[in-house]
This record gives sequence, structure tokens and C-alpha cells, in this order.
Amino acid sequence: MRRGKVILMLWVVLLLIGASQAFAAEDQSKLIEGAKKEGKVVYWATGMTPQLAKAFDEGFKKRYGLLNFEVVFAPTRTTEVIAKVSQELRIKRLSVDILSGTMPEFYYDLLRAGEVMKYDSPEYKYFPMIKGLDAEPGYWVGTNAVASVLMWNPKVIKKDLVTYTDLLDPGFKGLMVSGDPLKSEAALMAYMGWRKILNKDFFLKLARQNIFFLMRYPDVTSRVVTGERPVTFLGNSRTAYVAAMEGGDIKVCYPKEGVVMLSNPFLILAKSPRPNAAKLFVDYVSSEEGQRLMAELGGYFVTRKDVKISPKMRPFTPPITDINVIPMDWKSLTEKETEKARKEFLEIFGK
Repeated sequence: MRRGKVILMLWVVLLLIGASQAFAAEDQSKLIEGAKKEGKVVYWATGMTPQLAKAFDEGFKKRYGLLNFEVVFAPTRTTEVIAKVSQELRIKRLSVDILSGTMPEFYYDLLRAGEVMKYDSPEYKYFPMIKGLDAEPGYWVGTNAVASVLMWNPKVIKKDLVTYTDLLDPGFKGLMVSGDPLKSEAALMAYMGWRKILNKDFFLKLARQNIFFLMRYPDVTSRVVTGERPVTFLGNSRTAYVAAMEGGDIKVCYPKEGVVMLSNPFLILAKSPRPNAAKLFVDYVSSEEGQRLMAELGGYFVTRKDVKISPKMRPFTPPITDINVIPMDWKSLTEKETEKARKEFLEIFGK
């Protein structure tokens, strides 16, 4: 009798699993048909290499059989994304479906304003919640992470950097470059995180090193690779990896005191003109294939459980469990706090 009940329960479970899979397949089929009618999807993204964008275009269309579909990718800076989206929402004429970038404050502003589409992608179950990464269940998860790291050119700088205090070496004066927290949202987030573990006196001493500030991380990395400014205290793990894959001389360090990490999720706008295509695209970039491409072609951290870190990536994006990530409450971040941080940074570095 007991054995019969067990067998019956197993059958019920199998039937439920089958029904769930059939429902998921039917749901995806509806999205595909809807996407075909929409004809294209538009996404604005920061930090995307041309190779990665091309791979997304080809892989997405192949997976869903959208051979005549148009994937419109517009590379842009974080400040430009914020300005353009804000303007389009204000005039109620939205041209973009998806945003991708390291801008947690703006994402949460959009969420609170009801401008983010609620979409719990079936791929999200493969992403664990990670300390220090912004995520909002049902809207986006902590995908495609990047870190603010120390970077140097080993041909010019003969010693490895291990800790933030290494940056105070008098020999580095006039040799340092950095992202600019006054012009870059990601750089400002990094500075705010570091102020949790490094006191103001440290930054006052660092300011005496005659640092050259640039707005774009690729430009910072380029200065390090060429040896023009071979050290940076505010570098980007992603651009370091990309530079190394192109043959550049560069090394990175994740100091034991702590590292600021930001996720780079793909977020669907609530008033997306092409919601079916947008959902399918988010499914694709969040899939095992999409995340592997993000890692290998874009240099992003692996946060999906079933994507392995290749040996060539480990020096630049090691397992997140090996890194001391500074805990940040991105959701509660206010404009008052960010303005206070900008003001302090300006005061210290005299820019």
C-alpha cells in the first residue's frame, strides 16, 4: 500500500514537471511569435565590445529562429544613457527597450518611478544572490559583474601591488591615472565603497601623487598599457582583461581590504515598444551561452552557477568567492549621499 502511494506521488511529480515544461515552451513560443511581429529590439549598453555585440546579434537570432530580425545595439556612456532615457520618458516617446550598465542608483530610481518592467526570466534561477551586487528579484539579477581594481604595467612597475597603501609609494608620484568620480557613475560608486574601508586621511595622501583623471575606463587602461601612466588606483577589471587579450601588458590586484563590485544587468523598461523581443533578449543574454560570451568576449565576472571560469580569465576575474566584496546597500543609496561623496572627492583632489 505504502509502495503504491510512493509510485503515485512520483507520477504526480513527473506530470507536474511535464506540465511546467510544456507551459514554459508554450510561453516562449508566444514570445517568439510576438517578437517576429515587432521586428527588432533596441538596447543601449555601456562597456560592450564590438565582438560581444556581434556575438549577441548572431546567437540571439539563431537561438529563436529570428533570421530577418534586427538587433539594434547603441554603445553609449553611463551619463548619456541616463540623460537620454530620462528625456524620452519625460516626453513619453520611448525608442529603447533595454538598458545595460553599472548604474544602480538610476536603476532604483526607475524602479521606484514604475518605469521598470517586472519580468522574472526563467534564466534568473541560475544566479545566486551575491553580497555587494545590486539585484532586485523579479526585475533583474546580479549579472555581468565588474570590479574597481588596482592595475599596473609590469614592464614599468617591477613590484606587484597587494594593498591600497602600496599606492602611496613616493616612486609612483606622477605615474598614476584614474577613473574620474566627478564624471563617471561607476567611479563614484567605487569611491563611495572605498570610503567604507579607507579613511579620508588615506585619500589626502593619495592626492599628493599627482593623479591624472579620465572619464572613460578604456582610456585609463590604455594609459597603463602604453606606460604613459603605468599605475591606476581606480581601474576596471573588464577593460584590463580586454586589453590583456589584445596583447597589452597589464596586471590587476584585488586588495584584501575589500573591493567594490557592480553588476551590469539587462533591464527592460516598463514602456518598452517591443516587450516580447525584449523578454527574449534578456533570456538570451542571461542564458549559459550569453553569460559565457559576456565573460570570454567582454571580460565580465561569471555570476551564473553553470558557467565555468576559463584559465585565461582567472588572473583578471577570479571566482567572486575569492574576493572580499565591500557590502553596499545600493537600493537605499540617495542623491544626497552621492552629492556628498562628489563634494568630498572634489575637496580632496582639488579638481
